[in-house]
This record gives sequence, structure tokens and C-alpha cells, in this order.
Amino acid sequence: MRNCVRATAGRCPPRLRREVEREFLHLELVLKQIAVVEAERDTAVTAASLDDADAPRAALLARLGGIGPELATVLVREALYRPFAIGKEVAANAGLTSSPFASGDRHQDQVISTAGNLLLRKSMVELAWLCLRYPSGSALAC
Repeated sequence: MRNCVRATAGRCPPRLRREVEREFLHLELVLKQIAVVEAERDTAVTAASLDDADAPRAALLARLGGIGPELATVLVREALYRPFAIGKEVAANAGLTSSPFASGDRHQDQVISTAGNLLLRKSMVELAWLCLRYPSGSALAC
């Protein structure tokens, strides 16, 4: 390693160079696989198939400013799969409600409960940050 740092002409020991080249090939393969998976996801959201009832709703959500196909798909498949009566039910499903604490006459809410869908909770927190970043009067929200 000292030889690589010391050499300014790009000379490395052959074994280290081969190892770095193998790592770069592995990285290229992983990046190609990620691109293929993302392309499949995007086509699944944009081109609604007959057997997928969630695709049109995800496509409508993805048309909103700031919400991409991945966030729209997560929201539709994880949160909007059934009707909820009130918003607190959606928050409880995601684990975004507080844990109650009762001891004698003392009743208070503690920190956010982690009992719920982790993927949905992360997506809803991301959506909340998007709403803060792009308020309803902004050009992106309109």
C-alpha cells in the first residue's frame, strides 16, 4: 500500500492492481443490476398491466411533484392497500404513533412506537420531509 501511495506515476504492485480491477468489475456488475431493477420498477409503475391493480394508483402518485416511482409504489402497496377510517390508523400501521405510558394518575405519551411497517415508516418520514421542503404554494407542489 505504501508503494501505491508513494508512486505518483500510477505504479502499484501487480497483485494489488489486479485486486482493484476485480473490485471495479464487481462494482460495474452491481451498478448494471441496479439499473436493470430500477428500469423494471419504472416500467411497472408507468405501464399498468391488467393483473396489477395498484399500478394506476402508483402512476397517479408518481405524477405529483417530488414523489418518484419508488416512493409512490411503496405508499400504494404498503399504506393504501385497504381503506382506513382516520389518519391515525395509517400512522399506527406505519408505527408513527406514540407509546402510551400510564402509571397511577399519570398518563403521558412516550417516544414513537416502532411496532409497524418499517418500510412504510421510512417512506412516510421521507414524504414529510418532502412536504416541508416543497410547501403547498411552491411551483413543484402545484
